[in-house]
Amino acid sequence: MRNVADEAESPRAVPRGARATLSCWRHRTIALAVLLIGVALSFVISQSARDETARTAQSRFDAAASHAAFQVERRFAAYVEVLAGLRAL
Repeated sequence: MRNVADEAESPRAVPRGARATLSCWRHRTIALAVLLIGVALSFVISQSARDETARTAQSRFDAAASHAAFQVERRFAAYVEVLAGLRAL
């Protein structure tokens, strides 16, 4: 049978108020760790999304620029043909 006096004298005995405070700190530490992990993951995912968006935008720009360059070259070639035909007259 355990005696209350024996528990109070033992070096491992923790008062009830200290247990509550220790438990409170443990919960706060876990909550803070979850918060920090969540913030870190959010930052990493947002950076990844930003990079993917930039790559997509660059790809679209490159495609539009290539198409525009092709159209200009085609129109220029048509003008050169017209000038060559006029020269032949």
